[in-house]
Amino acid sequence: MNAGALKRTISFILDFLIVATAIIILHYAIARPIYISRIDDFDALMDEFETVHGQYLEEFEVLRDRYDSEEISGPEFIDERDQLLQYYRNIAPEAYQVRDNFIFFESVMLIGGFLVLIGVYNVVLKGQTFGRQLLGLEYRGSPAPLNLIVREVFLKYFYWIFTLGFGIFVDVYMIILTRNKKTLRDILTKSRILSDADVVDPLQERI
Repeated sequence: MNAGALKRTISFILDFLIVATAIIILHYAIARPIYISRIDDFDALMDEFETVHGQYLEEFEVLRDRYDSEEISGPEFIDERDQLLQYYRNIAPEAYQVRDNFIFFESVMLIGGFLVLIGVYNVVLKGQTFGRQLLGLEYRGSPAPLNLIVREVFLKYFYWIFTLGFGIFVDVYMIILTRNKKTLRDILTKSRILSDADVVDPLQERI
């Protein structure tokens, strides 16, 4: 029979933790050091940023106190905040630029790297991930790499991201409250996640 929401959720959490842990280790052991080594005076520039930005934060707290005490209005607060930040960015433009680029790099590597690795993880295991194995679940569907990438990356993670998390609730609703316990990605990729896969109702097999 098709797996229920609880087992699918637990298997998802296990797989997420496995891949997230792997990408964090790879990032901090390999990608991050390589990126830092390519930036001249990276540590010095980041120290400069911390010093200058710390001064900005001190003045920002004063500005926020003025707003909280209604000394200045909301629009005035926003205008003065933007001017204050621009002032300090002009003091250390290279340090701020290095910090901004570094944050962008970290975001792309961690999020993008996770999405790539989750696709590879499913392709290598042909959809029968460690989380599913541990929960006694079985993936039934095409093991073709393109199908698995579409199912596990685009119709899961991209779908959840672009729906701002609402897609998660849709998936849970479909698993709990529909007769065949299929999510949208199950339907679109003609796949299933089975529980107790050795005992399959013939009628269910045609659903």
